[in-house]
Amino acid sequence: MPSRRSPRRFPFRASALAPCALLVLLFAGCATKSATDKPYSTHGWEDHRLANSPAPYQRLLVEIDSVAGCEPTPAELAALRAFLATHIDKPAGIELRVDPPIPRAEAAGRSVEALTLAHLSGPADDHTAFIYILFFRSSRLGLFPRPKNPYFTNYPFPSAIYIDRAYPRFKLIYPAALQETILLHEAGLALGLARNPEHSARGHCIREGCLMRETVAFNVRRFYNFRPSIENTTLCTDCRADLARFRTTEPSATERHWRGYHRRDGTGYTVLTLPRFFYVHFGAFADLDPDHLARKRRDSLAAQLSGDTQTDLHTSSFSPADHTATFAHFWREQTTDDLHSFVESLLVRFLDLAEERLTADPAEAPAILSDDLLPLLVDLPSHLPRFDALRAKLPPP
Repeated sequence: MPSRRSPRRFPFRASALAPCALLVLLFAGCATKSATDKPYSTHGWEDHRLANSPAPYQRLLVEIDSVAGCEPTPAELAALRAFLATHIDKPAGIELRVDPPIPRAEAAGRSVEALTLAHLSGPADDHTAFIYILFFRSSRLGLFPRPKNPYFTNYPFPSAIYIDRAYPRFKLIYPAALQETILLHEAGLALGLARNPEHSARGHCIREGCLMRETVAFNVRRFYNFRPSIENTTLCTDCRADLARFRTTEPSATERHWRGYHRRDGTGYTVLTLPRFFYVHFGAFADLDPDHLARKRRDSLAAQLSGDTQTDLHTSSFSPADHTATFAHFWREQTTDDLHSFVESLLVRFLDLAEERLTADPAEAPAILSDDLLPLLVDLPSHLPRFDALRAKLPPP
């Protein structure tokens, strides 16, 4: 017979119990913040619904980049695929394309926007909706003193999700489930959730137990009963209803995806965006020069790698005399501060060119100083005296 031993006794001191008590208190009400404080813009750029409905794109590509050591797990990819397949309508399919990991040496010291500019490639065709995801670890990039909140970029590129593997610092309870929950929360924001004022506030759902709540909540009783401890892993009824409505919502005719860029069309111009990158093309979109766009993207990447943290704005080559009216439309239709500052800088260049043409080729100056600029100058009155002075120098018709 096996020998029987008397049970061992473990003496506990109050000092030994204190950490246990602290752990219980910590996880009894633990809440991990799951998204950025500003999950949507005031300009509605993320309302395009291109990823939700079958028109105009019947297919969705999710391009996934990661810094080496931060790759998504098979369980995360499976959860993301199931989430998207359940809640969007893409008859031609959903592709999750996992690109080769970015070497740590290449990523070190680079911002996530710079990594995106360098590695985002997008779909090869012009008829596929697009979402981009980057997994990274802030401590390895050397960017942040503490882990960065996962977030969805709403502006100027409303198609990207950034997941910092260092967040949260303490993942003591079901870390794999926590990572899946955070990823699906950000995917929900990319699909347009948490903006309905009937059940949302501060860019998050207010319904108890919803995946789109502002925090990921842990339940200590479930933990001690060996049950999944994350309380809000599924969408509430209201959020599911929102997604069902988005599946049949007609997207805006002025917004599209194009080879990984987010595209916004205006009256005679097109704005192409990536994170911290604008490119404005004046004229017919069919006349866009892809090589010029690629050069400006490389220029923006070089600026970011040199430490520039400003949003980069570029424009195609165009004749002010041919696009003065388009320029005024651009001012009226694009209301963001970045683009308005860009317009004002271009207006100064218009006036500089007109002054130069008055000397070199006076016949060309009237087209640049046409009445088409007057609506814009109503909003920028500080430039009106110079405009009037230059018009006074125009040769008689």
